[in-house]
Amino acid sequence: MQRNIIGSKMTSTITDVRAKLYTWKGDVQKIHENFCTNAADLINQDNISNDRWATYKFLSWLVVEVETSDGHIGIGNAALSPKPCKSVVDNYLKPAIIGESIWDYEHIWQKMYRQTLAWGRKGVGMTAISAVDIA
Repeated sequence: MQRNIIGSKMTSTITDVRAKLYTWKGDVQKIHENFCTNAADLINQDNISNDRWATYKFLSWLVVEVETSDGHIGIGNAALSPKPCKSVVDNYLKPAIIGESIWDYEHIWQKMYRQTLAWGRKGVGMTAISAVDIA
């Protein structure tokens, strides 16, 4: 679709979508013994894993890059479930939006939404959509 913006035709389309995982491999700050990350920490006083950060660590991030036909690159991210989100972006969302006009962002969002319908309207599917939408 072509849009006429201030007298010029803008036909920029999505040419590539890249999803990259980044993982922190360094040390993390020790947590105070009274810190709770969720209600289960209060119930599990023995703290079997002895690591109260276990449910709170975000040591991997997914960075999504959307490249356009005019060379612009948008960047989005997902910190929750980055590995499954990468799979969703690579296998379902990318094929659905390659070639789409960047100006039809509502249409793009609806296409991505429908691609993830089988997984429900929350969780990994919506997180992956958000990462691409931000980009």
